Amino acid sequence: MRLTASLKRKIGGGIALAGLGGLFLTGSTFDLFGKPIDPREPAIYVFFGCILLGVFGAAFTSLSVRSSLIATFCVGLVFGGVFLLGKRSRGEF
Repeated sequence: MRLTASLKRKIGGGIALAGLGGLFLTGSTFDLFGKPIDPREPAIYVFFGCILLGVFGAAFTSLSVRSSLIATFCVGLVFGGVFLLGKRSRGEF
């Protein structure tokens, strides 16, 4: 079944908005805004998962599912790389 462009934009926009809403809901509920990233806190994984969900939804509006997943994976690698570089620069590694 092929999705029409209009339906695909609506689905992708809904996914992106759900990710954005989850991001702010998780961040405000667990007071994650303005705090250092603590990988031992499980809420941080939900927080970044919501970011990646929003990226997937935004990419899905104009790309195929496969391309959207690849774009989301690349953004996840960038987030992970920045996280590891920050840990290394502070001497925590």
